[in-house]
Amino acid sequence: MRTNFPAHIGSGMYQYYTESSSSGYKIVVPREGDPYIRYTIRIRAILEENSTEEMITHQMLKKIGVAGAAELSGAVKALLVKIRESGMDPMGWGLHYGARHWNNGTEMTVWKSLYPRLDFQVNAKVDVKYSGMIK
Repeated sequence: MRTNFPAHIGSGMYQYYTESSSSGYKIVVPREGDPYIRYTIRIRAILEENSTEEMITHQMLKKIGVAGAAELSGAVKALLVKIRESGMDPMGWGLHYGARHWNNGTEMTVWKSLYPRLDFQVNAKVDVKYSGMIK
């Protein structure tokens, strides 16, 4: 399944679609400070649409990847915060935490105290290739 994402650079808008993607997360509970989930997203993409007259160079593809990664990171973080604020756990973070912090029945009590304070660090990397498209 192909998914399109936007990347905005200045007044120009580019669309890229995913060729392949992977993601993962880790629940981090530091000794000091709030707990967080570190999400990592990697996308290999192909440039599909260009609203500018600018020539597509290797350097421009890197800029599009950086802009797309920043937009994707922001959107994913907003979604994860919305999920957390709903009080629900459709992603199974609590089960993951309980499985990794087993403590004879107290792990879920600890999780319930951590969950409302949970923050998110989203790191997206988008590698965009050029398809030789026609404007």
